[in-house]
Amino acid sequence: MPPVDERMSRRRGLRREAARLWGLTAALFVLLAVSVSALGPLLQGIDWWTEAVVVAAVILAASAGVRSTGVQPGIGTPVGLAAGLLLVVLIHAPTSGFAFIVPTGDTVVAFRDLMSAGFESVYRQSTPAEADAGIRFLVTVAVGILAVLFDLIAVTLRQAAFVGALAAIVAVTPGIVTGDVLIWPLGLCAVAYLIVLWVDTRIRRTSQRRSRGVMVIGATAVVGALVLSVAAPGFNGAALIYASSGQVALQGISPLVDLGQDLRQPGGVEQFRYITNTTRPLYFRLLTLDRFDGTTWSPGDDPETQEYSPDTVLPVPGLDAATPVEPVETSVDIRGMRSRWLPVPFPSVQVTGVDGRWEWDVDGLTLSSPVSSTAGQEYVAEGVSLRPTREQLATSRGVFPADVQAYLDLPEEMPEIIQRTLDEVTAGLTSDYDKAFALQQFFRAGEFAYSEEAPVEQGYDGDGYGVIATFLEKKSGYCVHFASAMAIMSRLAGIPARVSLGYVPGDRLGSTADQRSRYSVATDDLHAWPELYFSGVGWIPFEPTAGRGVVPEYALQVQDEQEVEEVPAAPNPATTAPQQTGAPEQHAGTQRNEVTERETAPVLLGWALAVVALVLFVVPGAIRMTRRRARLRALRGGRAGPRVAWQDLDDHARDLGRGAGSADTPRAFAAALERHARFQDAERTALGVLLDAVEHERFAASRAGADGPALADAVSVVGRALTREATPAARVRSVVFPASVLTPRALPAEQRAAGV
Repeated sequence: MPPVDERMSRRRGLRREAARLWGLTAALFVLLAVSVSALGPLLQGIDWWTEAVVVAAVILAASAGVRSTGVQPGIGTPVGLAAGLLLVVLIHAPTSGFAFIVPTGDTVVAFRDLMSAGFESVYRQSTPAEADAGIRFLVTVAVGILAVLFDLIAVTLRQAAFVGALAAIVAVTPGIVTGDVLIWPLGLCAVAYLIVLWVDTRIRRTSQRRSRGVMVIGATAVVGALVLSVAAPGFNGAALIYASSGQVALQGISPLVDLGQDLRQPGGVEQFRYITNTTRPLYFRLLTLDRFDGTTWSPGDDPETQEYSPDTVLPVPGLDAATPVEPVETSVDIRGMRSRWLPVPFPSVQVTGVDGRWEWDVDGLTLSSPVSSTAGQEYVAEGVSLRPTREQLATSRGVFPADVQAYLDLPEEMPEIIQRTLDEVTAGLTSDYDKAFALQQFFRAGEFAYSEEAPVEQGYDGDGYGVIATFLEKKSGYCVHFASAMAIMSRLAGIPARVSLGYVPGDRLGSTADQRSRYSVATDDLHAWPELYFSGVGWIPFEPTAGRGVVPEYALQVQDEQEVEEVPAAPNPATTAPQQTGAPEQHAGTQRNEVTERETAPVLLGWALAVVALVLFVVPGAIRMTRRRARLRALRGGRAGPRVAWQDLDDHARDLGRGAGSADTPRAFAAALERHARFQDAERTALGVLLDAVEHERFAASRAGADGPALADAVSVVGRALTREATPAARVRSVVFPASVLTPRALPAEQRAAGV
């Protein structure tokens, strides 16, 4: 057992070290608080942030406080964790704990219920979500865990540079979820991270030159991350992480028809406004889904595209001069929508005023962009309103162009109920129009009910064969079921069909001075509908969803023709569909847009993050390894001498935290190494060989001592001994963040000549 004086001296040293570490603790708290604030676009209010940072402050302060008593630094982290747990009990489940703070068995149950409620709330809500008790609990626990990790990594393990990766993950989360890349939180997070690095280097008593080296590397990595995050294509407003059935709050549009969770989220967020010169309701299309694989609808692989230009005027596919049309001009003002798909009335043939880089889908007459966003756009769409007569459609013959034939494809192994239902609905009908009209009436006549909850209660969701079969049995579902069912059955009847995603006309706000109609479109107006192809007319929409949307004139019953103008532009499902239990058509397509975007954007984002990781965690170590091997080759090849060997030994020792001081002679440095390392006889001899050689070179009139190969062997032996005696943290630091690379010194002339 050490003497009392030695123990007291050691404790005083630990207390002095702990006092210096308070500055690092404060810097860590600032970094954590700033990075968590970046989650603001995802959550409403500020209570969630206040609770989380208070818990983080208690954890970090408790850890630092217990270290100030002179205990070993490693004890601080578990004490901070315990303090954080007590505070979480007090804030979120006080009635379950002993004396309101000590967790009990009831606390475990309460925490489980809060966690379940939190995940359920995230599942159901759109962004920014209301921070209810469940979400606040999840955020508080997550931030508390981050605080523990910050303390463990930066203070206990003395690897402060690594906390930057954790902070970056938190700061970029809003961009991953919503696509809203806010530069100021990332900038503040970068500044806070550099402060952590600066404080850490000051506490470790590194030289001013070394501090500058670390700061330069950190600043370069941070600036590179910011530039890449802004410049990388894909940051255009849609989510960036691919998940085929992701359960996250979204605001964009997704190209796969998997809408159950979106329809059950609260909506009502205004997306855009528009003014139009037509009195007829306008559907705004975002994209079309033309490929059906038996499980889901998705866009085709290689659509014909054309680069957007304000002067471009496209033809309407399949439209001939015999079809009546009405010119339509629509001015659109994007409000809350952020997507890579531009909402335009169908069919729009020319769009002017759009900023950024966009491209036309020539067949679908839609606009999308891999790099630009709809956010803040104002533009004018010019097109036509198709007005075919019922007689014209009824006489349209089923002869289709070759490129339209693909819209008849269906996978085999179809459930028998789909074919049986089609046969019953279209029995005795011969024309394509009569069959299409009969299918629409079958779904709207009253047997089928619009419901967002029934699919979940009955255990089906989505748009695949099996789901549509269940939908035909249960006769209840949401727009995707109706649209997909009619499109599948139309193809089965020999009519080319596809599914379109976009918005119903929205709420009419009134008229302008020149009697143009003004509308507002919100997330509630998201919708999916089928489009069918008729020769001579082209693609025209139908509306099979019960109680939703607007039935076009050519698809109305004869006795309803005079009521066309009385059909509301966007009927309120609360009055037209009493069985509806959730927000009408919210995010009808929200998941679809996100998946296609995420097929390319995550690759770009991944490359950006990989470059940052390369700069931070790979490049310095690779440089050090390459330099060491070059020196050893130069020594063994006779191109370098004692000065290079001694330089490599000094670098290796510096990487392990044992470098020579600026005023140390070679002999003083060798003596310091022997004091801190338990060298064996062979290792001590190797150190003597290096010392003797470098002293002869520096101070003797003639060169003597070991030759190059012997010096290379001696460097390797001593280097292995130093590594063996170093702590695990020092070994990791020497490989990932070698000080000899991060804070380079001027190389001797001989070393420069040798290329090492």
